[in-house]
Parts: sequence; C-alpha cells; structure tokens
Amino acid sequence: MLQECRQHTEESAKLDIPPLPLNAQQTSQLSELLQNSRQKGKQKPSCSCSGT
Repeated sequence: MLQECRQHTEESAKLDIPPLPLNAQQTSQLSELLQNSRQKGKQKPSCSCSGT
C-alpha cells in the first residue's frame, strides 16, 4: 500500500499536479499500519499521498 502511494505521488510530481487524497480503503490500510507499528514499537510509516 505504501509503495503504491509513493509511486502515485512520484507520478503526480512528474506531471506537476498534486497527488489525489487517500480513498477510504487506503485510509483504512494506513490506519491499520500505524496501529500495528505503534503496538510493535516501530517507526510510523510515512506517506505523502495527501500532499503534506
């Protein structure tokens, strides 16, 4: 999921357009990743799909 997000962001940058916001499924997946990483004490995954 994160790889797809990064790829989309890179493609959008090449076209000089902002990336699309996360859809409901992507938001759910990212939330799950963050919760799992927090429980395991790992770093939070980073994603710039929302352009922030």
